[in-house]
Amino acid sequence: MESKSLEIDSGFRRDVSFIDCTLHNWNNASLRMLYVTTMIRIAILSLVFGLVCSPLSADRTAENVSRGIKDRLESELFAFAPSIQRHYATRMYRVTGDERYIYPIIFDMMLLTRRLSKDASALFDEQHILRRTQELLNSFEEDTRKGEMRREAFSKRGNLLWLLDMVYICEQMKEYGLDEGEDRKAFLTVVAYLRKVDFASMLLDTALIRVYSPQLANFVYYLQNLGIVDLRQEYSARFRSTFPDSLDDQLTSDEFEDKIYGLTHIIIAVSAYYQFRVSPEQFGWILGYLHENIDAILQETRPDVIAEVGVCFLVADEEDSPVIAKCRSKIIDMYDEKSQTVLSTSGNDELEAGEHRNVLAYMLLNWPTKLHPGPFLPQCGRFLKLQPK
Repeated sequence: MESKSLEIDSGFRRDVSFIDCTLHNWNNASLRMLYVTTMIRIAILSLVFGLVCSPLSADRTAENVSRGIKDRLESELFAFAPSIQRHYATRMYRVTGDERYIYPIIFDMMLLTRRLSKDASALFDEQHILRRTQELLNSFEEDTRKGEMRREAFSKRGNLLWLLDMVYICEQMKEYGLDEGEDRKAFLTVVAYLRKVDFASMLLDTALIRVYSPQLANFVYYLQNLGIVDLRQEYSARFRSTFPDSLDDQLTSDEFEDKIYGLTHIIIAVSAYYQFRVSPEQFGWILGYLHENIDAILQETRPDVIAEVGVCFLVADEEDSPVIAKCRSKIIDMYDEKSQTVLSTSGNDELEAGEHRNVLAYMLLNWPTKLHPGPFLPQCGRFLKLQPK
């Protein structure tokens, strides 16, 4: 490779020297013809030189890109917010089984169980409920279309955000096996309280599905898993009537992305967030739609969504689907070698804000043959060693 580059470079320099000579003898017709021929040769040599010397085609493999993403994220993971650390660590545990990832999970779960304990002791305290609801409303981004729409939607729905926050924490406690420990009393108190809530009338609201469908799919799964209420079939039916395929041509790009994101989360939720495989037959209506619309998805949606689409086919054991290859190729093309990350569509390389799309990109490019449910902390040796004797 090096000798070939030197040979091309030497020829290039000879041609440039010839041009300098020609410019001093421009009235000679033969020289003018030779000049044109030489310029064409230089253009070809420049193209070949670029192809020979460019490292991108050799380095942009799924293995190299996924390794770069992992190294970059883990170099600064400790500086992320606890919830972001746990999000990353949970997914990495489920695709690697590496127990070292439990430490960020333990830390954030300590904060979440403390929050639930406070809620459990103030379930009928109106001032506490108002304060917590406002805190959650304020957490929506104010400078984005989705953030504004979601904030407006939930501001009209009483204390729903607070109720869903408690659902979320209870589900996380159950996932990690912390519902049987010292916080069991708070867990049982809150679950009993939530069983009295009419979630169907709120979560099956078409207007809310339009602006919050991925998260609602999550909560529908949480509620079923906690034994509170099973809205899975009703939610799927309401989602399909909210986003009918026959009206796709009337959706804006943002609405189309919301639809795709909502579809992926139905599958991801049923997989218990990458813990178990799902039946491709059960979700044929989703996989078929994603397959048929993959070109539009690649063109119109963010890298987070593209990666999730590919992962949905992987978690459904559809590894021969061309959708996976297309999603992987797109994500590799979007990889920025300088930052070692997949940038946002606006080119933002802020690492903490990009953790979600980059851990998904890693999973898409480095999918394991075996998934690792958990971590179920009471069965993890590293967790048990931290417990007081």
